[in-house]
Amino acid sequence: MVSKLYISFLWHFHQPFYKDFSKGVYLLPWVRLHLIKNYHMMAKLVDRESVKVTFNFTPCLVEQIVDYVNKNADDPFMNLSLKSPTSLNEEEKIFILKNFFNVNLDKVIKKNPRYNELFFKRGYSFDREKNYKVIKSFSDQDFLDLQVLFNLSWVSEIALREDEELRRLKDKGERFTEREKLTLLKKQESLMKESMLMFKELYRNEKIEISTSPYSHPIMPLIINTDIAKRCQNTPLPSPPFSRPEDLNLQLKEGKKLIEETFEAKVSGLWPPEGAVSEEILPFIKKEGFKWFATDEIILYKSKKITKRRELCKPYKLGEVNVVFRNHSLSDLIGFTYSSMKTEDAVKDFMSRVRYIRDNLDEDGTLFIILDGENAWEFYPSSGVDFLSSIYKELKGEERVELTTVSEAISRVKSEELETIATGSWIEGNFRVWIGEEEDNISWRYLKVVRDDFEGFTQDEKKKAKKAMFAAEGSDWNWWYGNEHQKATHFEFDNLYRRHLMSVYEINNKKPPDFLFDSIIRGEEMVIQIEPKWLVKPLIDGKDTDFFEWANGGLWRGEASDGTMIISEPIIELIKFGFDMENIYFLVKFSKTGLSFKNFSLKINLRGEHGINEDVIFSKKDGDWRLDSKIPVVWKFDRVLEVKIPFLDLGFVRGEKVSFVVLFYVEGNVLARVPQRGRIMFTLPDDYYQCKNWEV
Repeated sequence: MVSKLYISFLWHFHQPFYKDFSKGVYLLPWVRLHLIKNYHMMAKLVDRESVKVTFNFTPCLVEQIVDYVNKNADDPFMNLSLKSPTSLNEEEKIFILKNFFNVNLDKVIKKNPRYNELFFKRGYSFDREKNYKVIKSFSDQDFLDLQVLFNLSWVSEIALREDEELRRLKDKGERFTEREKLTLLKKQESLMKESMLMFKELYRNEKIEISTSPYSHPIMPLIINTDIAKRCQNTPLPSPPFSRPEDLNLQLKEGKKLIEETFEAKVSGLWPPEGAVSEEILPFIKKEGFKWFATDEIILYKSKKITKRRELCKPYKLGEVNVVFRNHSLSDLIGFTYSSMKTEDAVKDFMSRVRYIRDNLDEDGTLFIILDGENAWEFYPSSGVDFLSSIYKELKGEERVELTTVSEAISRVKSEELETIATGSWIEGNFRVWIGEEEDNISWRYLKVVRDDFEGFTQDEKKKAKKAMFAAEGSDWNWWYGNEHQKATHFEFDNLYRRHLMSVYEINNKKPPDFLFDSIIRGEEMVIQIEPKWLVKPLIDGKDTDFFEWANGGLWRGEASDGTMIISEPIIELIKFGFDMENIYFLVKFSKTGLSFKNFSLKINLRGEHGINEDVIFSKKDGDWRLDSKIPVVWKFDRVLEVKIPFLDLGFVRGEKVSFVVLFYVEGNVLARVPQRGRIMFTLPDDYYQCKNWEV
C-alpha cells in the first residue's frame, strides 16, 4: 500500500505578562520585539510559500500585542528609543548602554562593524560604575546609532529585504540621523499592525489554524493540584499543596474567548503549556469545547506500550477529545540543532528523516512538529528565513507528503483509542523544571498565600486584580528558579514574578506581605551535588576521544548568558568531571564563541570541606596556552581542554567533599561561570570506594 504522510507544524507563540499591572508599565520589551521580528516573518513565510500550518497564540501574549498595536503600551525601551540623545539624562544613558546590546552577539553585533565598535567601546559586561565613565566616551552620535541599530536588529528579515527604506538603513550601517530613526520606529508600528492583519487574513483564507493555551500559560495539572507531580517525580513538594482548579477553568474560558474575538476565528485546539498533562485536565478541556490537544511523544510512551515507532504517526482519542503527540526528535532538531548547520545540509537532513518516516508507514500517517516559533530563529543565518522557506518548498514538492493544520490531519487519519493519559511534560516526562527544588517550592508557597488572600477580596477587588493573579500563575517564573536554567535574566524574572504578586494587593490599595520583597533566588553559595557514577581514567589528549572515557563521570552543560553579559550561546558548552583514586579530571568544551576570543583565561576553583581553596588557571594569549598552578597538572588542549589534577597534592583527602566552579575571563571580566549560580559538589573516593560501589 502506498501511504501518505500528513505533516502538521504547530508554531507556539508565547511571552509572559511583562506589564506591571499596578503601575501600567511594560518592564520588558519582548512582546513588541518578537512581534516585529519573528511573528511577522512567520506569517509572511506561510503566505509567500502558500502552505498550511497551525499557530498557537497564548492569550497573555495577544492581550499585550493588542496593547502595542493600539498604542496603549507604556514601554521604556520604546520611550528611550524615541528620545533624542541630546535630551537623555545620565540614568537614561545607563539604561541604553545596559539594554540596547541585547541581541545575538555572533549573528548581529559581530557582523555589523558599527554595532561591534560600540559594543567593544562599552565593554563585554555591564558594570554600573564603569558605565558612568563610559558615558563620557559615548557621543550623541554614538547613542543615536545605538538606538537605531538595536531597533533595526529586531526587524523581520523579510521586511529588511523587501522594504526599500529599511534596506537602505541596514546598508548605511552608521551615522544615522534623528529623522531616519523616527522613520524606523514608524515602520515598526506598521509592521505590528500588518502582522496581526496577516494572521487574520491567513485564517480567513484557510491557510492556518489558530489554537491556544490557558490565559497566562500555567502548568495545567499543577494549577489543579501540585500533588499531582508525585506521580512523575520523587521530589519535595509544597505542603499544603496549591490547588485552584477553578482558576484553570477561568483561564481556559477567558483565554479562548479572547483569541476567538481577536482573530475572528474558531478555536478547536489546545497546547497545554510545556505539553504538561494529566488525567485531571481532560474534563476542563472538554468543558470549554476543545476538540484536540497536543503533548510530547514521551507522554505516549508512558501512557501505552509502544512496539513500533510508527505508532507515533497517528492521532489518538480520549473519549470525545483527540490528542496528538509531538515528534520530539524532529521538533528539537529545528529548535536546537539545525541552526548550527549550513542551511542546505540542515534541509537535506530534515527531508531525509521525513522520507524515512513516510516510507516506513503501512497506512496513512501523521507527523506533528511542535515547537517554539520565536526564540530559535535568532541562532539561524538570516533569522531562519532561508531554512524555513526551503523546508516549506521541499515539503510542498515531495510526493506522498501534505502540509496540513492539526485539525485537518486528525480528520484525514484514523484515530486510535487511548485508555489513559500519563502525567508529565515534554521535558523528561515530569514537572521538575517547575516544581520540586527549593526555589520552585518557595514560589508555589508565595503563590498559595497570595491566592488565598485574593479569595477574601470583594468581587470588585477581585475584578481589578484578576489579571495580576493570572500572570503570577504562569509557568515562566518557575522556569528560571532552581538549577535547570541559570541565566542572568533569572533576577529580572524573579522580580517580575514578585511584582505580579504585589500588584494583586497594590491595585486595591492594600499592603503586600513583607516576604514578597525578598528575592526567592538563593545565594551564590548554593550547592549542586552531582556524584560521578564510578572511577574514570581518561587519556589526556585534548580530544573527547571516546564516549566511554567519560561515561561514568559527571556532566554540566553551560548556558548562554543573556542579561548583563550579551553572549548569544554558551561560551563553555559543557564540562565533564570525574576522579580515580588519586586524581580529579576535567574536560572543558568551548563553543565557537568561546574560542573566538584571542585572549582569555579559564580558572578552575576547587574548594574542600576542610578549608582548602585552590585555583588552577589556564591562559590563552595570541594562540599560546599556559598554566598557572602551584602543583604539577597534566593538561592538553586540542579540540577540548582536558586536565588531570592530583588531588592529594592540593591537600584534599580521600572521602572529602569537594566543590568547584569554572570561570571564563576576558580583560578581567567574567564572561562565563559554570554553573552560573552556586558550586558543583562531589565526594572524592575513600579507601573503600571500589568495594562499596562495585556492582555485579
